[in-house]
Amino acid sequence: RRRIRATARRRIALSAAKDDGATLPGATYEVLHEDDDILVVDKGAGLLFVPGRQPHKHDSLISRVRSTRGDAVGVAHRLDRDTSGICVLAKTKAALRALSIQFQDRQVNKTYVGAVAGVPAAEGVIDGAIGKILTPEGYNRVALLSEAEGGRAATTAYRVLETAEHSALLELAPRTGRAHQLRVHLASIGHPL
Repeated sequence: RRRIRATARRRIALSAAKDDGATLPGATYEVLHEDDDILVVDKGAGLLFVPGRQPHKHDSLISRVRSTRGDAVGVAHRLDRDTSGICVLAKTKAALRALSIQFQDRQVNKTYVGAVAGVPAAEGVIDGAIGKILTPEGYNRVALLSEAEGGRAATTAYRVLETAEHSALLELAPRTGRAHQLRVHLASIGHPL
């Protein structure tokens, strides 16, 4: 397994398309399981996980779920707007506490599948602290940032599942849970999602 140290500071664009960051038309979710304590949903790509500050960003998975199941529904983890996948939501304070501890103590194994530009080594581990930087335009962006500069340690393991001429399908296993971690790490090694 190849170990990669992501140390270069790069400005990484997290989306190929310019948009206002709101939920995209047609974005949906499906309830897979529900009991007295938790709700397991399959969040579709394009759906914000939590509401944004601006009014046009109110539509989100959480606002939709709370509109039908009440304001007590809690969040122990999140997925980016453009990421689809399974999410576990808490319906009680005790469940939220238990889920939060499991995520904090890294007892939850998360696996993603993503297509990247180019073909990286067959497998590897990317280590690189991640933090927010202020752009000249005044926006916060997530980027590689040393721990001395305020970045938080982040590690992502990957394995190539399939390849094509100029792309690859990867299995991704973040060992930490930083915002935009997979996007930042893969872009840092020259293989953006």
